[in-house]
Amino acid sequence: MEVILDTELLEFYNSGQKDFCNLRVYNSNSFNSSPKLKGKNLSGINLSGSNLYNANLENTNLSGASLISTNLTNAKFQGANLQGADLQEANLSHANLENANFCGVDLSKTFLLRTILHNSLIDENTG
Repeated sequence: MEVILDTELLEFYNSGQKDFCNLRVYNSNSFNSSPKLKGKNLSGINLSGSNLYNANLENTNLSGASLISTNLTNAKFQGANLQGADLQEANLSHANLENANFCGVDLSKTFLLRTILHNSLIDENTG
């Protein structure tokens, strides 16, 4: 699995690249710290098969994102917009998704062990 720093990912994304499959994302300040993508616009990004363990994605726009088979264990998604995202077979165990928008999200075979979903927005198209 290739390694990329959170700041590099944002730089590439902002220059128009959206495909970041099978990557291990690290914090640019320390390889021992979680990636910080808080409050960023990452709509339409493809992080399928990537590892974002313990990532801070609070208030991040991930609408239309492809997060298929992505490791999001312990991730912080409070207030994030995941509308229309594809989370098939993703690992969201111990993630905090409080107040997140899940309308139209594909959660097929998604691992949700001890995931916090308090006040999350889910509609009839979420499945």
